Amino acid sequence: MRLAAAFVAALLLQFGLTASHLWWVLAACQPLLLVVVATARRFDPVAVAWCGLAAGLASDGVAERIIGPGGIAGAVAGFAVALVVRRFEMEGPLYWIVGSLLVSACSELTWMLLLVTLGVRPDHAFAGVLATVVMTGAAGLVVAAGASFVARSTVYHAKFLERVIEQALTKKGFSLVEILSPCPTAYGKINKKGNGAQLILDQKNQAVRIEQAKSMPPEKLQGKIVIGVLADRELPEYISTYEKIISQAQKRYDG
Repeated sequence: MRLAAAFVAALLLQFGLTASHLWWVLAACQPLLLVVVATARRFDPVAVAWCGLAAGLASDGVAERIIGPGGIAGAVAGFAVALVVRRFEMEGPLYWIVGSLLVSACSELTWMLLLVTLGVRPDHAFAGVLATVVMTGAAGLVVAAGASFVARSTVYHAKFLERVIEQALTKKGFSLVEILSPCPTAYGKINKKGNGAQLILDQKNQAVRIEQAKSMPPEKLQGKIVIGVLADRELPEYISTYEKIISQAQKRYDG
């Protein structure tokens, strides 16, 4: 049940990144692949490959690409990351960092190879592959850091932004707040989007709360920015965990 919920949340997040017309490097992140990484230690390589297949097919649908190559690439990536994680008995931050980098690199390279074999021109070149690996790896790094609180807002939603920043500062553990701010001097001017005030007003029309996004069909989310609290959980905090380890070591030493 939790895996299904995580898959749906990652799918919505990936769709939001793709449809919100963000800078292409940021939009290259693939949260669905992190779900595949999450299954790498829970299931055997074949089961993880099936999860990768589902994630790849969903990614094909979100990106409006040919359905199939992404699924095969996801299955290969899932099988590979499961083998590596089990072979080297990875856990903790290393598991998430290596897993996210490996699954994204393997998925992208397999996808490119399949398209070349089929004679189909990919919708992005090596720069896009690199952006996908880097941004998905960065997302894996956030997970590895044990983010207790993750939120996204635009500068238009100032009151909500103030509230989530306060929540992030008072939350015990690592917190991350993504703030989407328009660029009138370059993006707005080049694309004839208007001045800074107009770009901020555009964010009002583009933004949709994550609670609403969960019940909206994909076509309604086209061009929207999903905002809200993406994660709010209780996790072991670094300092308290470190102090606990010291205390246990002292007890063994004294005993």
